[in-house]
Amino acid sequence: IAHAEFTIREVLPLLQDALVNILRGMDQQDRPLNTKQDLKLIQTEIEEIAERDTVIFPFEYAHALNINDFNEEIAEETLGYLTYVSMTLFQRSEELKVQRKKIERKLKKEIGEAKFYQLRDNYMNRSLKSLLTGSENKDSTHIAGAHVFPSKNQVYLIISNNWGRSHYFAHKKKFNHTYVETFWFNIALLWVIISILYFLLITDAIPYLSREINKHLSG
Repeated sequence: IAHAEFTIREVLPLLQDALVNILRGMDQQDRPLNTKQDLKLIQTEIEEIAERDTVIFPFEYAHALNINDFNEEIAEETLGYLTYVSMTLFQRSEELKVQRKKIERKLKKEIGEAKFYQLRDNYMNRSLKSLLTGSENKDSTHIAGAHVFPSKNQVYLIISNNWGRSHYFAHKKKFNHTYVETFWFNIALLWVIISILYFLLITDAIPYLSREINKHLSG
């Protein structure tokens, strides 16, 4: 639900605005410098949406979202695809909300509605929830490189970075197109670092590098 709503409310409007800016610059002989960045942003996000959400079909013209192949026809196809993504994710989000309500109704029926709200009020740590969801952040998104990242509700989102990069509270990390539990990923990374340091120590590589650097600095 969090992924679908973030994509619909934040990512897709941002991509549509970027597409409009590109179309405005197409009539100019010298295209704006940010056209290339906008195309890369649209291409990256479209590919990640299709990879992350299995209900979305890949965009067949994603390869044409570059400064050399992009034209008005590709722009129309891209706009149509963004509309398709929005409608599909909205339907998916509504289906998941219905499932969530069914689970809540089942719990209320089993333990009683009063007990349900009592348990929620007694055991919900509002400070921890605020920390995990980032509800106090003023900005809802931020752009880094060719990616759009949420500033809120990150704890609910599926990680898309393929090199293990994730937000602080991610329970899984993605590496080589495979999701790994954060605990085991961190353990493996520590062992890799330890192995590299051990290799440097037993091969006397650190003193050698130090001598070479000193020679270089001394001229």
